[in-house]
Amino acid sequence: MDSKSMRELSMEDMKKISGGAQKTVVTGSATVRSGAGSNYPVVRTLGYNTVVNFTGTVDYNDQEGKTWYKINSPVTGWVLGREIGIDT
Repeated sequence: MDSKSMRELSMEDMKKISGGAQKTVVTGSATVRSGAGSNYPVVRTLGYNTVVNFTGTVDYNDQEGKTWYKINSPVTGWVLGREIGIDT
């Protein structure tokens, strides 16, 4: 993981992510992984309408061209923004 692509979000930035520091799974499910990339092991799969809490850390995976968001509730791990309604 390239440390240049990872950054911490301020609370102000988090509020700009349509809805703030919490989001709801908008796809059929969201796969939570141990790292910011589809090559990392699956920690858990969250069902539709599950509310997740952001830690404020975002990582853009250059190889995949996808943005991953770190969550700490209901489980700690990384999710794709499109699965929680942030990225399309």
